[in-house]
Amino acid sequence: MADARIDHLELTGGMRIPLYHWGYGPTVLLIHGMSGRGSQMAILAAPLVAAGFSVVTFDAPGHGAAPGGRFSLPEYAQVVMHVAGHLGPLAGVVAHSVGAAAATLALGQGAKIGRLVYFAPPEDMSDHLFRLAGFLGFSTRVAGRTQHRLETRLGVPMEALRGRDIARSLTNPLLVFHDRGDGIVPFRDGATLARYWPGACLIATEGLGHSRILRDPEALDRTVDFLSGRQTGQDTGCAQDVAA
Repeated sequence: MADARIDHLELTGGMRIPLYHWGYGPTVLLIHGMSGRGSQMAILAAPLVAAGFSVVTFDAPGHGAAPGGRFSLPEYAQVVMHVAGHLGPLAGVVAHSVGAAAATLALGQGAKIGRLVYFAPPEDMSDHLFRLAGFLGFSTRVAGRTQHRLETRLGVPMEALRGRDIARSLTNPLLVFHDRGDGIVPFRDGATLARYWPGACLIATEGLGHSRILRDPEALDRTVDFLSGRQTGQDTGCAQDVAA
């Protein structure tokens, strides 16, 4: 992060979020997940710059050094759309967790992105909300009321945000890494998304969990090779239909 060039992007409504830049060339955008920040993704900056890319990450509203206190998937997708529009057509995206869901939703809304690599993507946000509530010790009744309030405020039913329904119409090359022991986003989510996304490939890992997978040297090498076009999904040793 000490080597990053930092500027700020003004979003709709006047909020300004920090952007972190490295290198020069076709742009790859790194998108963090819920409760994350841009620095969480920065481990990819050096190898992608060495491969000839310009690399950009950011802190989403309410995360890292960005102001704000609200966070929802439709709002996050709009941020991704805004950042992608500011940077121009993206050669690639690497996204973690809810950041991957935001990238998928942004693609469905017309974001211009080439290749994508997802780490631990949630596919069903309603299910994800109820799992998160249970993880934090809240009842299903509280989770249900939270979902209702979110849907009312945003004007979007969570059913409309399911990754499988958006994925069916997408043709972007996609590589998914997901750990079978992920305790935050179940492996079945990544497997389902890959199954419904035409041509997508899934690499199942063991023992890396939800966050350590972002620091796995083999996964990072495969990510750079895939975004560089040196390997297709099949070349990485992935599968197109892995049992969840």
